Amino acid sequence: VLIGVDRTSGLLEQAQQALADCGPARFETILADVTQIGPWLEGADVVLHLGYQRPPGTALLMERFEIELTNVRMAQNVYHCAYASGVRRVVVGSSNHAADWYEHALIHEGKSDVVRPTDLPLSDNFYGWAKASYELLGFVDAAGRLGRKLEVVLLRIGAPRDVSGRRY
Repeated sequence: VLIGVDRTSGLLEQAQQALADCGPARFETILADVTQIGPWLEGADVVLHLGYQRPPGTALLMERFEIELTNVRMAQNVYHCAYASGVRRVVVGSSNHAADWYEHALIHEGKSDVVRPTDLPLSDNFYGWAKASYELLGFVDAAGRLGRKLEVVLLRIGAPRDVSGRRY
């Protein structure tokens, strides 16, 4: 069972249409406020969390912190509800921005060539800080510190861009 949860029906309807011909698995849609704790994951085997509240384009730096803190709380609620509902695995969309300090401070300056999986998530902005927080919160559940181990898969999503050999 794949359960899609969102506050509005638009994306859920698109997902349902896209998955209609994908085989016997069931896709159920639930309208819910995922910024709140709720029983909306009952019966799910796996949760895919891609939710994100976008700050307005005019948001000042500290306003962005408050909005990203809401996103961190939303991720924690997904982990909490998944754990409480007996979900086996949570897949969370993170971002390359969780470690974008390396890119900004080292890679662009020619001091490093790559961000390694062993590098700590370090960001120099609140969006990246929030994504790094998702990852660190997921580790608490994956480590089993709350009781059972929750399988947590973190996907750092990034957009490829042209690379100029002269720049590196």
